[in-house]
Amino acid sequence: TGTCTLRAAIQMANATANSTDAQGVVLPHIINLPAGTYTLTLTGINDDQAATGDLDISGTVDVIGGNSNDPIQTVIDGKASDRVFQVMAGAKVSISNLTIQNGSVNADTNDNVSSGGGGGGGGIYNSGNLRLENCVIKNNKVTAVTATGAGGGGIQTTGVAGTGPNTVKTVIVHSTISNNSAPLGGGVRNFFGNTIIDLTDVTNNTADTYSGGGIQNTSGSMTITRSTISYNTAQQSGGG
Repeated sequence: TGTCTLRAAIQMANATANSTDAQGVVLPHIINLPAGTYTLTLTGINDDQAATGDLDISGTVDVIGGNSNDPIQTVIDGKASDRVFQVMAGAKVSISNLTIQNGSVNADTNDNVSSGGGGGGGGIYNSGNLRLENCVIKNNKVTAVTATGAGGGGIQTTGVAGTGPNTVKTVIVHSTISNNSAPLGGGVRNFFGNTIIDLTDVTNNTADTYSGGGIQNTSGSMTITRSTISYNTAQQSGGG
């Protein structure tokens, strides 16, 4: 409880063990964000402690924006210095009612997640368990010259080969993913993970080097229902 910066709240959640209920269910730390714009001003890459750059989450955490009717009223802005969120392996994170924008990853230099073509994630990089609901993911990007497997301008989900697609999971519900770009999977990329998309618009995203303008799936499980995928473009194939 109490008031502090968003970064400090996430660091505290990472450092504090979660409680459990009477049935042994792990209860999330809850971070409520009033309406407004939260700009990530502490720059730096390749840090996994949420000290600089992106907001790294390693525990069970719910981040909730201030207006359930309008996610653009609560904005987290990466200021084009790093991605916005990184969900670490083993973490369980729910993000709702907010906008994630202006995240930026240069996959040639940001190497804390690059392995086997799984690097990227301009807005969010997930290697845990992530649920997005009533969110806008926009204007995020991944760039690369040598790290040609980088992808997921908006969201990158990266599992581990051989462990099964359900180990790492992303669920996207009632959200908008727009105007993001990456070499692969301009809007969303799933790499050995499990991604579920429902009631979501994936529009105007770009794969500026390879395939999957809106969505790209590699060796993972993906389910898309009741969603619109439109006006996405790719340099090679799979503009949708």
